Amino acid sequence: MRRSTHVATLDSLVDVPIADGGRRRPDADEATVDDATPSSHPGPPQFVAVNETIEDPNGNDQEDRDALAPRNPVADATYSWSVVDAPADSEATVGDDPIVGFDPDVPGEYTLALDADDGRHELTVRVFPPENEDDPRPRVELDADVVGEQVVLTATATTPPANSQLDPDIDVELYVDDRDRDALTDAGSVLSAAEIDEPVRIHAVAAGRRYSVADSIRLVPDGDSVSVERPYDPPSWLDDAVFYEIFTRRFPDQDDPTFDQMAEHLDHLDELGVDALWLTPFVDAYSSFGTDDDMGGPHGYDALDYFSVDPELGTMADFEAFVDACHERDIKVVFDLVVNHTSIRHEFFQAASDPDHEDHERYRDWYRWEDEDELVPDTYFGWSNIPNLNYENPEVREFVLSIVDFWVDKVDGFRCDVAWGVQHSFWKEVYDRVQSVDEDFLMLDESVPYFADFSEGEFHIHHDDRLHEALGMAADGDADAVLDAVERRANVGVPSYRPFLQYAENHDLDRFLAEHGRAAQMAAGAATFTLPGNPMLYYGQETGLEGYRDPMNWGEFDEELYDFYRSLVDARKSIPALGSDAGIERVPFYSESDRVLAFSRVADDQRVVVVLNFAEGSRTVRLGSYVETTDLLTDAELSPTERDDGLIEFEVETVAVLEADEPPATGPELDAGDSDDAREFDAEDGLAAVTGDDSTES
Repeated sequence: MRRSTHVATLDSLVDVPIADGGRRRPDADEATVDDATPSSHPGPPQFVAVNETIEDPNGNDQEDRDALAPRNPVADATYSWSVVDAPADSEATVGDDPIVGFDPDVPGEYTLALDADDGRHELTVRVFPPENEDDPRPRVELDADVVGEQVVLTATATTPPANSQLDPDIDVELYVDDRDRDALTDAGSVLSAAEIDEPVRIHAVAAGRRYSVADSIRLVPDGDSVSVERPYDPPSWLDDAVFYEIFTRRFPDQDDPTFDQMAEHLDHLDELGVDALWLTPFVDAYSSFGTDDDMGGPHGYDALDYFSVDPELGTMADFEAFVDACHERDIKVVFDLVVNHTSIRHEFFQAASDPDHEDHERYRDWYRWEDEDELVPDTYFGWSNIPNLNYENPEVREFVLSIVDFWVDKVDGFRCDVAWGVQHSFWKEVYDRVQSVDEDFLMLDESVPYFADFSEGEFHIHHDDRLHEALGMAADGDADAVLDAVERRANVGVPSYRPFLQYAENHDLDRFLAEHGRAAQMAAGAATFTLPGNPMLYYGQETGLEGYRDPMNWGEFDEELYDFYRSLVDARKSIPALGSDAGIERVPFYSESDRVLAFSRVADDQRVVVVLNFAEGSRTVRLGSYVETTDLLTDAELSPTERDDGLIEFEVETVAVLEADEPPATGPELDAGDSDDAREFDAEDGLAAVTGDDSTES
């Protein structure tokens, strides 16, 4: 991995533009807002390329989407957009609606103005040259310190680990958040830390052949100095958290499927070592109890009322008591926020789709339409019963924000369903909103496939659909795909401080056990606990349940399987080298099976080698003699054979975690057909193609 470090002082950002194209600083009275009134300002600076349009197209399944929008929208307010500054050759314009797209035509810096009832708000849009999406994206991390009296900013740009060359054109650009520029307008030529009397947000973006996801810090006055906060960092409780997903209406005993009865099973999760519980939707929904399995069972992803729980599960008080019971066991509760769509039977859609309804004109614009004349709703993947909401309507955003406000103080985090279907600008507003209530509140996205841009002040952790796919490939004979999936995270530009949710099973997928068999399911589960990221178990995965939405098999557990998963949880929490901050390396190994994988995990004071076997029955593995041969999972001795070539050979049934020394620079060669030469992982960033840390400073 290659690094480039850039240093600047805070006062250099005041009045002096960092990037080409220039911009004027807004007059001090342009965005004056009463402190008691939530501001309409559209948020942090936007970063795009010329070949990227800020838009929210209809009918594009799993496409990235965005819009420029006022925050804290009010249904009867007046909003209008304009371009007030742009590069000389630009002819770009914005529309007349309150929420608009933007199609920049030349690189440079643009200033857009949002005129609202609370004043004028200016937004910087930095536009980079056209990009080749096949090129890897750089990453950037921003920090600050007080040196003497000055605030010194340090931004470190890194190239993707699989790319052995530092992009010669890489640079870092720094921006004061448009909302905070007035806090610095009285500064002299040297801005001291003591002169900062209001919080100031700073953003950094690395740019070369491609531009990075932006990083951000917040400078907060602290006496005569400032403290530095990292608003995009995940909550500390996430570090080594083990997640558990339940299909809510199928988890409790089916003769009494209530919150009270679910609480009686929390000891099962506590004994397993679960830290965070994700519940599939439990609000009042059309697909409640009694929904046929061929319709997905009682999934709840088609809400009828976002502000009440399914009455068959209990009351709101019952749910709150369930949360309290979770908290007594130090288990966080994650709410499944489903706001890309509603049920087709929701009262709003009933009005929108019925021309004779008294509220038809109002609610017709609450939804997106494939054919508005015929009132055919826009949906994804043919999900005809869940029409998509229209986030270009301020009323919709206002309504959904009220849902966020209602639940944020009742749970510990949101898992956001179909996050890719909702605009980035909206998720940024939700992120800031929940963080202002609880800085430890978790944001988990379902973006499938995952997009790096959801890391930019939107979500703390992402579903890793690519790893799940790779686990299936390993079970079918391509174990190398697993490390390739881990490597992809950095190559697409996901910041190093963003973890991934790792799973072998979830409510949208056929059970790994049913698809690939018990041995492969155990190996896949072991992979999720030994690779960098947060492991998640889907209810019944640990007990041998085969139907992906079947009732939990209480009283019929596969006890051996349960003990296996308990050992994985224990290992994850007790072996430092398996922790979130530990690095990962490819290691040379040999096995005749293409369903076997080995890699190393590295912490400050510990190195382990993990061997996974996705095949039925044990397989022979050869490694260098730098590994110990006692399995840390079971304390069992592997009884290796020491070969004449200096390698050791042993059998692995499913998984082995072995203490190891640092491998020697040279050593015995493996037989023909061996894995590729070892490639070093950075301790935080994932796979690297080269050893070393060639750094430059500017």
